[in-house]
Amino acid sequence: MRKFFLLVAVILITAAAIPSAYAGTSTLALKRTNLINVPDAAGIWQFESGTVIAGTSQVGMFSASRRFVTGATADMFTLTLFFKGNPPQNVTLMGSWTTSPGGGIGGVSAASTPYQFLQHDGTFVMVPAGPGAYKLTINWTGVGSVP
Repeated sequence: MRKFFLLVAVILITAAAIPSAYAGTSTLALKRTNLINVPDAAGIWQFESGTVIAGTSQVGMFSASRRFVTGATADMFTLTLFFKGNPPQNVTLMGSWTTSPGGGIGGVSAASTPYQFLQHDGTFVMVPAGPGAYKLTINWTGVGSVP
């Protein structure tokens, strides 16, 4: 009987240690409408904005900022997605950016009420998808959906 309980305990501990699979994934297309570079003594601030597309429908707008510091090995990246609402519902992603070939990776740092499930376990990957376009994939383990 002790062996049975020991076996059950080992199975439960092992199951708890295995990372859970993502419960949800949303892939969005971002299309740039504006890009501004602002150089300063430390490097460059880059500000970008545009539309957010799910499938063939525009579902929102985005605003991004990147901080490139001269001599740094990684660049800072912040992206906020704005969805319908007044004020707009939003999700803010923060992470790192690479300039060649271009792309970001990180996690969800803030979200308005409909998207709060993303805050503790949401991650993202953003890759180029042509000139002025990106493919953004957001993953999460909780219950919820993103347009």
